[in-house]
Amino acid sequence: MKIGLLAKKRRQERGLRQKDLAKLVGVSAGTIGKIEAGDPVVELRTFMLVLWHLGLLSEIFNETPISKAPPELPSQRVRIKRMTEENF
Repeated sequence: MKIGLLAKKRRQERGLRQKDLAKLVGVSAGTIGKIEAGDPVVELRTFMLVLWHLGLLSEIFNETPISKAPPELPSQRVRIKRMTEENF
């Protein structure tokens, strides 16, 4: 929802109507309204295109904290025991 509000603010700062932005992205004005309202059913591609047209991609994704680094994988091969009918 916060991203939607940020998108709305940026659109208004640029003097664009929902109709104008919708034409740039190739969707309906209703879809832009859904994005700005934080509706989770909008297609990801459309959502990303709106952010790109508004110049928000780097602003949003560079501020996202990265979680801990993934655990290191073992450097040795791991063998899994074969299942037999007795073990099953």
